[in-house]
Amino acid sequence: MTARDHAPRRRASLLLAGAVALSVSGCALLPGQASPSSSGEPVETLTPTPTDDATASSSTSPSGDPTGPKPQTPDPVALADGMRTYMDAASSVTIRGTLHDTERDMQMKIHAEGSTAGLAQQVTSDAGISRTTLELPGGGTMESIVVGWDHYLRVDQQWIDTRKPKLDSPLRKRVGEWVKVPRQQSPVEQYKPHRLLKSSFFGVGLTPEDVRRSPASTVALGDEWAYLLQLNKAGKEGGNDQQRQVWLSTDGNAALLKMTYGTYPARTTLSFGDWGSSRENWKAPAGARTLKEFGDEDL
Repeated sequence: MTARDHAPRRRASLLLAGAVALSVSGCALLPGQASPSSSGEPVETLTPTPTDDATASSSTSPSGDPTGPKPQTPDPVALADGMRTYMDAASSVTIRGTLHDTERDMQMKIHAEGSTAGLAQQVTSDAGISRTTLELPGGGTMESIVVGWDHYLRVDQQWIDTRKPKLDSPLRKRVGEWVKVPRQQSPVEQYKPHRLLKSSFFGVGLTPEDVRRSPASTVALGDEWAYLLQLNKAGKEGGNDQQRQVWLSTDGNAALLKMTYGTYPARTTLSFGDWGSSRENWKAPAGARTLKEFGDEDL
């Protein structure tokens, strides 16, 4: 099998990494509301920006249009800061969307629980306890468990048939069995939400000036109102592939509901839900075989 054969899977893995990184990014709360963590500490209120249509009348359309008055749009910086804060505190999330591959597009569903959050996890991001499940509808499932520094995963036969790992991949011989993979080579890290925070909202990903210049508005998203924040890179780096659109809830949590990024026609769209807290008492799978070497092409 040649390097060319593996290229589509590697590209897909990178897209997936970006997708999940975005999984826990956050939103601000109204006074007195607690984040998904158990701290119960209130977060600064989002400050609305006056708009002409802020008091729009309620919609009663049976077609799924939003009901209730149209909320005022907060300042874009407040929205971005709130998004990071809220999602950083969350320890569980479900992500659905399309994984673009050179051969075909695959629908995916990721559910992450445990020590998967953002900034608070940077120091101990390789530790903690978490469980992540990645499903490709009609195309298999990969499960992963992280206990401290140990990373475990298992796949089913449909995953092997769809992903087509290299012929000598150890997973082909251990379908349905847990294996322990080297932490430095673990694909599990790709699916941790804190990766998104670090790569997409800080440093070269997005500067404070970029956020300040990013337009925000209140729009209809299905049958509910949502804040739309268009995160654009400034200057020469502001191409279409750098434009990230995020839709946030207007219920006082500003939870991330949806996001798009990338270039057309392969622009990725992801939806988010089930934000909250989760248990962290998973144990290392008994009898897992330890793999000394493991790479993207094995998965």
